[in-house]
Amino acid sequence: PLIQLGNQKPLEEEDLPDIRIVDSSKFNADYFQTIWNQERERNPHQPSLHRAILKDFLTSIWYVQPMMCLAAAAKIAQALVLGYLIQSFETGNAAEGYLWAALLVLCGLVILFEHHHVFFTTWRKGMQLRISCVAAIYNKSLKLSSTHQDTAASAGKIMNLASNDVERFLLASLFVNYLFWSPMQSIAILAVGWTSLGPAFAAGFALLLFGFLPFQFYLSHKFAFFRSQTAAITDRRGTFVQQAVQGVRVMKMSGYEWRFLDRIEQIRKQEIEQITKANRLKAWNETLFFSANVIISMTIFVIHVAIGGTLTPRDVFTVYTLVNVLQLEMTKHVALGIMGVSEVYVSIQRIQAFLEFPEIPSPQPNQRDSKLEQSDVAMSLQAVNCYWNDVKKVTT
Repeated sequence: PLIQLGNQKPLEEEDLPDIRIVDSSKFNADYFQTIWNQERERNPHQPSLHRAILKDFLTSIWYVQPMMCLAAAAKIAQALVLGYLIQSFETGNAAEGYLWAALLVLCGLVILFEHHHVFFTTWRKGMQLRISCVAAIYNKSLKLSSTHQDTAASAGKIMNLASNDVERFLLASLFVNYLFWSPMQSIAILAVGWTSLGPAFAAGFALLLFGFLPFQFYLSHKFAFFRSQTAAITDRRGTFVQQAVQGVRVMKMSGYEWRFLDRIEQIRKQEIEQITKANRLKAWNETLFFSANVIISMTIFVIHVAIGGTLTPRDVFTVYTLVNVLQLEMTKHVALGIMGVSEVYVSIQRIQAFLEFPEIPSPQPNQRDSKLEQSDVAMSLQAVNCYWNDVKKVTT
């Protein structure tokens, strides 16, 4: 119906359906406050927002785990079936070839449906976490004490938290599950590859395990470092720009605009330097992804021939497919998972520090305005759309 309506006329706001309750800001804000309060009750002295969010993430979308397990088995089975399909071409057995081809398509369908369902579920959970954190930051900003010595929440920092830090939940929610399932799948691939090519496959696996992965863990550590450095500099820049905008009249009358511009450009230059360093590491990360399968496959085949083995088309296709799966899981999914988790760890740490800032003391009952005591409700609004002016329809 929505597509048909869009073909008839330009869609307007009232034409769009309402979002589900679980995706609304109010629901996610209340839910986030609930899990945060539970964590503070569990450990009043040292509450951990990391633990609260991780526990909620694993328990709320637990059903993606069996789906990922099934897809991991289907990927390995697909590599084996492909080898048997190639072998059926050599033997000329048509019935056997049709059987392996059907199994190959079936495995592909399992992987296809799992991939899209898991990505949709985890992405949606990341969106809900982002919405809930933005709402929590907004609610906290209304209660901050501006005079307390422990409060270091400038407007630029609040803006950076609500616009930049919360975006890290999206990447982390997509790939955090691969930090568990990719190693499990790699162990299964090692067992299958050992039965095909023996020690040669183990040598290629060792190259991945001790050559590529340590470098990726090093990159993950640097990702977290540059993320924290960039966030701190961005906070300074946002605060300085806001001060310049608020005091623009005094700044212009005093002739300080060039000095402010130099300061802002200097801070922005430092920020760009940190972003450039992080992007260089991301380039190395992509280099590992595109080169890993070629290097590992060449290592496996060369060692297998060197120790007196014979390569068959079945072994080549099976091993190369297994290496492609191994490459995708360990050098792409795990790399993105490590990068996303390392960045979101810093963001959650910054959000928790903001939520723990001192608040304005609640007024005592005798301090309330006498006018408000006459009624329990001063103003009540529900399902209201507010505009600065009327929305004019443009006819073409």
